[in-house]
Amino acid sequence: RLYGTIKLISFSLHKRVRIRLTTNQWHSFTDYDASYIPNSHDGCYDRFTFTIELDPLAIIPGNLIEFCLSYDTLTGQQFWDN
Repeated sequence: RLYGTIKLISFSLHKRVRIRLTTNQWHSFTDYDASYIPNSHDGCYDRFTFTIELDPLAIIPGNLIEFCLSYDTLTGQQFWDN
């Protein structure tokens, strides 16, 4: 399993946060939704959490687990980071 917490500047109240993950150098990927951590807004930042079940057959010596994050606003803006 891969666990994580995402801290991001809150541009809007409604948003979708996703993790895009690959184990084969981006030949394919899977998107996972992150969940808002209730009451985590501190005036500037929101926090989200995620748990991803990794396929043990995809994890082989020398293979990388790569991911990036996306933040979609209700107005259709999309931001990416890695």
